[in-house]
Amino acid sequence: MTSEFAGVDVPRTFEVVSPEFPCGSAWLANCLFELGVPSWHLWGFDTRQEWTSCGEGRYRYSDSNMPWRQTLASLQPGREFSFEGALGARFSHQLPWEIAPARQIVLIVRDPRDALYSEWQRHKRNFGLPTQMQLPEFLGTSFFGGPISMADMLWLHLKSWLSYRAAMPRRVLLLRFEDWKRTPAAELRRVCKWIGLDRDDDALERAADASDVRRLQSIEKGIAASSSNARQFNRRGEPNEWRSAWQSDWFEALGAQWMSVLDALGYMRHDARVASRIPALPDVLRWRGLVDEERNRIWRELIEG
Repeated sequence: MTSEFAGVDVPRTFEVVSPEFPCGSAWLANCLFELGVPSWHLWGFDTRQEWTSCGEGRYRYSDSNMPWRQTLASLQPGREFSFEGALGARFSHQLPWEIAPARQIVLIVRDPRDALYSEWQRHKRNFGLPTQMQLPEFLGTSFFGGPISMADMLWLHLKSWLSYRAAMPRRVLLLRFEDWKRTPAAELRRVCKWIGLDRDDDALERAADASDVRRLQSIEKGIAASSSNARQFNRRGEPNEWRSAWQSDWFEALGAQWMSVLDALGYMRHDARVASRIPALPDVLRWRGLVDEERNRIWRELIEG
């Protein structure tokens, strides 16, 4: 780490975790930048080289390549931010056993049916998924080459974090996509209270407005106008799309094992006429780092419970 970034790894770092599916975690990241809370670690990327220290807690965003332009609308080259000296966020898609112990955690979720539908649409737009592949077939495909399907990976992520939250409820704040879409400033206030950040209503309203998905959609519209091969990451950004988008037979792809997850997250159940099906967890958990057999067993029992 260069001397200009001395102190970047702040004394009090909290975790913001979401599944690796469209769940809106970038909204909170952008809001926090607007409120003066930095995140030097964004979904597996160390971003410190994208910034220039201006001294006295001020930093200038300096990456002219704008790697986050379709994700974080506020990170414009040349813009300066004044950051809190003792508070920072770390964004990831990690599972509970991959997180540093004793951290405060904001868990961002979205109705699984919307998250899966949006991921299907994203793969069709950006990853060459055959247009004729329907949602149930896509949900059964491998999660980026891993020993688990797309649908099962989302289930595993949510079930693992719900198990962790049940054991340590004071450590995890649940933030639902649908709630901050309905009342963004109020949900942002709740997060700020959780992390111990004092900001007035005007600051919260400004941060929420600067992070509205319509800003990213406008950016992507400009990109698409100049490049026919441009990727699109911000489609509709609406809650409860599944209610009108899902065909009745698609629900067969989400069996009875999903019902406890939907209940715990406060989402409406659907008619699950298929039997509960849990993926082969020992190999999947080893793939995700639980190579110690005893830890593998403990987490397997928690997830299956």
